[in-house]
Amino acid sequence: MAPALGFWWTPHSAFSTLRTGPALRLVMHTGRTVTITVPDPDALVTIVHEAKSA
Repeated sequence: MAPALGFWWTPHSAFSTLRTGPALRLVMHTGRTVTITVPDPDALVTIVHEAKSA
C-alpha cells in the first residue's frame, strides 16, 4: 500500500499526512491534539507515561 500524503485544514485545525499505519493521538494541556504515526504505538505510550511520571 502506498503512503497517503497530503495536507488539509478545517476551521479549527491543520493536518499533514506523511504515511499510513498505526498512530497515537496526544491531547496537550493547551487542548491541541497531535497525531503521530509510529510503527509501535504501544511502546510510545509507555515512553510518554514514563516521561510524565519522571
